Amino acid sequence: MSLCEPILDQGRTICTDNWYTSLQLAERLLDRNTYLVGTMRSNRKDIPQEVAKVKLKVGETIAMENHKGVTVLNWRDKRNVLMLSTKHSNEVVETT
Repeated sequence: MSLCEPILDQGRTICTDNWYTSLQLAERLLDRNTYLVGTMRSNRKDIPQEVAKVKLKVGETIAMENHKGVTVLNWRDKRNVLMLSTKHSNEVVETT
């Protein structure tokens, strides 16, 4: 949080890798009007296991959103990609 202090409360978005992304950080940043988008490790504390541990086929997704607006999404490409976002919902939009 101290690294982000200069940009907090401005409505900005922080992108993180799986080392820094956590549900606790996402909720703390939301309290300071700052969004978080990043990949996650499947063994992170407090993430929904029904999203993190599900077996998906290529192209499938599963997502859950909590009451604060934090979305955890699991998507399968060559391997599962687990991500967290406070900026996006669990709606999937197809584009061409």
